[in-house]
Amino acid sequence: MPSGEWSLIVRDLSQFGESIVISCAKKGVQFSFTGDIGTANVKLAQTSSSDEESISID
Repeated sequence: MPSGEWSLIVRDLSQFGESIVISCAKKGVQFSFTGDIGTANVKLAQTSSSDEESISID
């Protein structure tokens, strides 16, 4: 993952609070936060093409 993308995700989720849970598995990485104003989840998974990524924001 490019450092710019990492920085953007962490910066966006930091708007919800001070702590972020990062879960790693074979299928991808999930960034999660639950705070006073809501819940945020960002899931990143590699596709069959090495240049593309799947991003799902719940």
